Amino acid sequence: MGCCIAHKRRIGALLALTALSGGWQEAQALSEKDFLGDLPVVLGAARLAQPKQDAPASITVIDRAMIEASPALDIPDVLRLVPGFQVAQWSGSERSITSHGLADQLGRRMQVLVDGRSVYDPVFGGALWQSLPLSLADVERIEVIRGPDAAAWGSNAFLGTINIITRSPGGERGGRALVTVGSYGRRQADLAEDWVSGVQRLQLRAGALMDDGFVDRHDDSRSKRVNLRYQTSLSPRDELDIQLGLRDSTVQKGFPNDTAQPLRDTDLRHLYQQLTWKRALPNGADLSLQLYHSYQSNQDVFPFLSPLAPVPSFFDFSFTAHRYDAELQWRLSPAPGTRLVLGGGWRLDQSKAKYTIDPDADTSVRQLRLFAHGEQRLAERWLLQAGAMAENFEHLGSYVSPRVSLNYSFLPHQAVRVSLARGYRIPSLYEQHANYGIYAVADGSEVFIVETSPDRIKPESITAFEIGLVGDLEHLRTNYDLKLFHHDIQNLIDTVRVDPPGYPISLWEFHNSGQMDLHGMELQLDARPTPRTDLHFTWSYAEPDGSRLKSLQTPVPVYTSLDNRVPHHTLSALLRQRFGHGWSGSASWIYVNKMVWGGEGDNPGPISRVDMKVSRALQLQGSEVRLELLVQNLFDRNYYDFYVPQTYRSGNLFDRRFYAQVRVTH
Repeated sequence: MGCCIAHKRRIGALLALTALSGGWQEAQALSEKDFLGDLPVVLGAARLAQPKQDAPASITVIDRAMIEASPALDIPDVLRLVPGFQVAQWSGSERSITSHGLADQLGRRMQVLVDGRSVYDPVFGGALWQSLPLSLADVERIEVIRGPDAAAWGSNAFLGTINIITRSPGGERGGRALVTVGSYGRRQADLAEDWVSGVQRLQLRAGALMDDGFVDRHDDSRSKRVNLRYQTSLSPRDELDIQLGLRDSTVQKGFPNDTAQPLRDTDLRHLYQQLTWKRALPNGADLSLQLYHSYQSNQDVFPFLSPLAPVPSFFDFSFTAHRYDAELQWRLSPAPGTRLVLGGGWRLDQSKAKYTIDPDADTSVRQLRLFAHGEQRLAERWLLQAGAMAENFEHLGSYVSPRVSLNYSFLPHQAVRVSLARGYRIPSLYEQHANYGIYAVADGSEVFIVETSPDRIKPESITAFEIGLVGDLEHLRTNYDLKLFHHDIQNLIDTVRVDPPGYPISLWEFHNSGQMDLHGMELQLDARPTPRTDLHFTWSYAEPDGSRLKSLQTPVPVYTSLDNRVPHHTLSALLRQRFGHGWSGSASWIYVNKMVWGGEGDNPGPISRVDMKVSRALQLQGSEVRLELLVQNLFDRNYYDFYVPQTYRSGNLFDRRFYAQVRVTH
């Protein structure tokens, strides 16, 4: 017991020294080897650095070592290693990510942060992964909070939060380059160069990507990006971090002979500017201010060629969106065994979507938020935590998302956790004010309206009760994370068909149309059977019970089950073996039970896929050169992802693929 107390004191001292030295970026880059052996220190669940067994929620940490071991090519692909996660590749470059189903093309129920900056799309919701100025090579660490985390990160952290932490300038050697070529025209280059001069650190990153997508789809993509990051110590107590980024993309969309989704090219742009200042205060406290602006645009205009349209007509799904955000945070320890984080923020979202959003709607939305989280050591083995986020949204009202948890450490580095949380998902601007349809080419007048939002849409709500067990079995070189959960989800937002008999096209309205009770189990194991072998294994089981309003076309409303929107079983595994002399190999396996994707999605059936990677590291003239060969879908068990073939629409057939990579670090 004395050893445990001393170990905790060493952790506390190290965290305090990190804060006092102003090395907050270094704290963000902590990996599994820094504290408690194989149990990492986590940062995102409560906005406090804490050992994983003290966190108020279940967390999966994907560090740089796991990223380099994985045969994944992009961030969504590596997130398949998270318990209960499903990733749909609904075109060559576009992804939807969710936890335990309930998603369509956009995956609206997951919050996504990049270095603390939300990249959640305010117009349609979800994260536009294909337009983010970011690649997997830029990522140092990903923390995934599994379950509602609105108490820490606000609305839209509904089913979980994906917290992406990029690599800091000067963190490693001077520069790096990664070149990838392979199947279906994949050509990718990622470059980074770091300069360090005293307390000043500068990083320039750039990249380009070309991909021909699926073999039977019109879904080629081309993109270029550039990022600049500058860090400096303004004083022994003050750190400044400035980030800029831009990505321009062209993505093909549509299907042959599909009047609603014809073949076309779309142009996307995503840029951001971010400034973060942090001051270390006495007694391990700190104060931080974050300011950022982000801009997204999508140019997507296409003709509607059908005898239903009496005049030449078009669809226009284009939009632009600006986000301005300011947040102040104060972390302190007012008494022994007590830590607090207090803060607040302001946000302004300004959007334009002339042919998608109701022209009478106010598309400038202001948000105010206040948050607090505290932890109190009740006794040596008991830790009580409570926190909440209060948010006020212009035109939508105020909402409070609380969470309380109690952790009991029954053995050193092992604990049981009981938690209760409530959260909300604020409807996107499109869900609130949809006015999407077919318009005349000559004057832009309405020909037909396809989707509308006739009534005020309420936010979705979730109440989650969880029991977790997390620990490190040192003698077995294994750590485990087991969670039992029950989620009560209300006011699910979905489209309901409402066109009356004889109406020439389908008419849909957004409604709070559904509810679901979801319970199940998640398991994660990380083991090191030998000093050269690493194993990561996840399994989740989910039992859904839900329904939604499907149609108001008849006097009697039609309801349908939501149970098929959630897969019962999801598994993943990653095995890595280091052979010596620079050689290593890894293999991953993912399995997702059959599920139906919402929106335009289909039921692709069960997915089972094995990927492999073989790597050789060499030292050449002071540089490390790593040669890698990747094979995805090794056994060529072809499957359809998101779309399956229909009479007017081709399917996303994923077959065996080969890639070669060269990494150079100097």
